[in-house]
Amino acid sequence: MIQFAIALINIILLLNGVAAIINYLLPTISKPLQLFATIILSVTVLSFIYFVGLILKQEFNILLILFTVINLLHLYWTYPWLLKRFNLKNLTVHDTYDIVPIAAVLLMTVFFVFHGSKYGDFDAWALWNTHAKFLYHPTTWTRMFEDPTIMSHADYPLMLPSLVAFFWKMVNNTSFIVPILLSFSIIATIPLLLYYALKAEFKNRFYAYFGLLMLVADYHFQLLNSAQCADTLLSLFILSAFIIHHYLKQSNFTNAAYVLGFICASCTWIKNEGELFFVVFTVIFFISNYKNTPYIKKYLAGSILPIIVIISFKEFFSPVNDLIATNNNRIPKLIHDIKDGSRYITIVKMYATTLIDNFWMAVILFLYMMLVNRGFFKSFAPVIFYLMFLGFTIIYLTTPYDLSWHIYTSFYRLLYQVYPSLIYTAIISVGYIHLETSACLTLETATITE
Repeated sequence: MIQFAIALINIILLLNGVAAIINYLLPTISKPLQLFATIILSVTVLSFIYFVGLILKQEFNILLILFTVINLLHLYWTYPWLLKRFNLKNLTVHDTYDIVPIAAVLLMTVFFVFHGSKYGDFDAWALWNTHAKFLYHPTTWTRMFEDPTIMSHADYPLMLPSLVAFFWKMVNNTSFIVPILLSFSIIATIPLLLYYALKAEFKNRFYAYFGLLMLVADYHFQLLNSAQCADTLLSLFILSAFIIHHYLKQSNFTNAAYVLGFICASCTWIKNEGELFFVVFTVIFFISNYKNTPYIKKYLAGSILPIIVIISFKEFFSPVNDLIATNNNRIPKLIHDIKDGSRYITIVKMYATTLIDNFWMAVILFLYMMLVNRGFFKSFAPVIFYLMFLGFTIIYLTTPYDLSWHIYTSFYRLLYQVYPSLIYTAIISVGYIHLETSACLTLETATITE
């Protein structure tokens, strides 16, 4: 109980310190979005701290002592801000109460209870939670890399397993309740983040309600949510990256680039697909801001810590990815696969089937976008999505596994990772088109009246 209390106090202190940083770097962003940014950055730092403890092979009690010292040091600097931040006179019912997202979370809770499995789907109990059990033991955790079977996927990044292991250490047992609660917390955060981002963008709440409805009412999206896998966490971080990027573009607060760089680089610590996202996002961000040196410098500075963590893991602990290791020994077959036209046809057919069967709402939204705003498809976010799917296609073309099986078991999860971001960026674009149309109509009416 004492260990739990000390860990809980440290988490609260960490949230306070990160909240002070977010308040400085994102000063004009809405309070709910500041809260979500604080939580996202805090869980990332918590994962990094636990990983450093594993590298040093320190027991949890020693890690808590070091964590406490760090928190007390930053509390000295953030104490005045903390008193101001939590002044009860500054809080109102309107700031803290909104029935629509509360109802949405309740509906998601009901779905999760009735459709979610106790141990998640296959990847959850066979990979992520199994990795977490290795990380639960700081002196022997590297044994997870000794499993020679490809399906152990010991090269997968460790954010989700390290968070599960940390909370297991808090309660001092490997209860299945911990990954369930952690998974549901991530699940609930995604639609709420989308809702409050759209609400902050438009005075008309229709867009926020519509975005929330698209996620909550989507059966396949909710079903994937209940799987307890890292895809949900990566989906949250990718959505956060696009929201922060939009804020950076609209506000011109260059310090937001620190947060953007940190979040994008942290995607590499969640899943291997996050590495592709980080590389593509970074390249397009640099190209679109090549004249804006402060943006690029601050983005790179924010990404340094996550990059150090993932490089240290991949270089000193992780085995080579199974796709890369296998393809290194089959170069002639690799060349043949790339030239095989039937593989391209299979990929296109299965892409279309997966989109229509699992993400039909997004298909309808994008057909509508083609009618009202074709320029959207040449903007920042879609270009990133195109390049990501190009990367996925190259992987499928060169896969050493059965092509149909590989696409069937993975492509829907790849779409799931970017699905909330697709909705967010599309609704933002539609919203601005409608605002411009309304402004033009108002101007024409005023002209006619005169």
